[in-house]
Amino acid sequence: MATKAAASLIVTAPRAALKGRAASQQKSAFDYGVLMVRRRTGGSFGSALVFPGGIVEPQDQLCPNPASACAVRETFEETGLLLADASILNANDKVDPVRLQAVAQSCPLLGTQALARWVTPRAQKKRFDTWFMLLNLPDRSLLLDRLQKERLQVSEVVELDWFAPDQLLLANRRAQMPLYPPQLYVLLELARFPKHADLCKAASQLSRNPDYAAVEPVLVPRGDGKVVALLPGDCAYSPTEPQVPEQYLYGDKLPSKPLHRLEMSPAAKGGFVDARLFRTGTPKPLSSHL
Repeated sequence: MATKAAASLIVTAPRAALKGRAASQQKSAFDYGVLMVRRRTGGSFGSALVFPGGIVEPQDQLCPNPASACAVRETFEETGLLLADASILNANDKVDPVRLQAVAQSCPLLGTQALARWVTPRAQKKRFDTWFMLLNLPDRSLLLDRLQKERLQVSEVVELDWFAPDQLLLANRRAQMPLYPPQLYVLLELARFPKHADLCKAASQLSRNPDYAAVEPVLVPRGDGKVVALLPGDCAYSPTEPQVPEQYLYGDKLPSKPLHRLEMSPAAKGGFVDARLFRTGTPKPLSSHL
């Protein structure tokens, strides 16, 4: 089945600017939060938390970087957060192609960079080829004031909040917060950087127009009810041959094999919980290049 081009925006901000949000109210070793939204049940993502984003539209193609334009536009439409020049648009404005070009041109000034590219597994009915763009908001009053102007696109999004990466991952392990493999993997990569300044420094080395190979996970059900997301570099990975012997689906029983996988439990309303990453041998991180 053909894939549709899409983009998501991973927005981080200092915890000091997130008063009243989950990132500032709960104990965390991280000094920043990540923007997450929960979509209405019945959509492609069920009730799981995801990064804001959506399908690349024709008007996005008018911009020099369609993925960046799509990520910024969708984030604005879904959350009311305009992460570009404040003089261009207000939260209640309709984004049109002309002004969108101005948004896309100003957004790189805030540090938007390509973090990863994931493709929906072949067995799924709806498939997306999604760029994940990273935007680390600096500690500037103009930008932080904009965080107080959130408003939901109620037809698609039922909740938005900011969470520290360790809060999200701990809640997922406790089966309290379903996530999908791309979000899980990105958060695990962000978790390498408890300090926002260190994350910003690492991200500054990312290419603005990279040619990353698309990551296509292979989801394989296991006999104990869990699901294994096999990733490139894993000894059992093959996007064209999803049948994997059961004995190759237990990472803790394969100490001598190169592993690159997420072992997870399906959540009742979409997404996965109790995720565990196995990455041994030669595989490098896929989602960040940080």
